[in-house]
Amino acid sequence: MSINDNIKTSKKNLINDVKPIITKKRASTGIVEMKLSEDQSIRAVGVIYGFEHVVKEADFEVTLFLDQYNQRIKILQYSANDFSKMI
Repeated sequence: MSINDNIKTSKKNLINDVKPIITKKRASTGIVEMKLSEDQSIRAVGVIYGFEHVVKEADFEVTLFLDQYNQRIKILQYSANDFSKMI
C-alpha cells in the first residue's frame, strides 16, 4: 500500500448543511410588525430586511440586528458589567 492509497482511504465524507426550517409564514411586502418587549414594538411598511436595535440599561448595552428575512436575532455588539442582567 502506498502513501497515496492511505490518503484516499482516510478521506472523510462530508454531508450537506441542514437548511433552516421556516417556523412561520414570511411577510414578503406590506406591513412588518416586530415586538421588542412588552411595551416596545416596531411597525414598518414596505420591504424590510431587518432592524438594528440598541438596548441600554444601567449594567449593560447591546446592539441587536433583528433579521426579518432570515427570522433570526444577531448580536452585533455588547458590553456589560453584569451579564446575568443582559440575558
